[in-house]
Amino acid sequence: MQPSPAPELPPTGLYVLGKRSSNLSDDLKTINLTVECTGKNISYQWAELGTVTGAFNASVGQAVQWTALSPGSYTTRVQVTVSDATGRKDSAVFTIPVRNGQIVPA
Repeated sequence: MQPSPAPELPPTGLYVLGKRSSNLSDDLKTINLTVECTGKNISYQWAELGTVTGAFNASVGQAVQWTALSPGSYTTRVQVTVSDATGRKDSAVFTIPVRNGQIVPA
């Protein structure tokens, strides 16, 4: 009987553990997005995938605020890519539904 291969593990020191959205503004247009990872000296790059429908208060950091700017109803996908000093990368995608220009609460 052959031993089964060990499962492939994420790169040492870098792995997205989870993502969280919180603090939806009273006007339902701004939300905080946060990613949790292992590792040290990690850089964060945030971007909308596809059509740009909103704006970030910052494009770096573990947490950002995203504000819906486009009217109408759509679903936006926001990706954060994390990388360490050796160039290893991981990413997570947030899906944000917007109806009539306002973020739909989860």
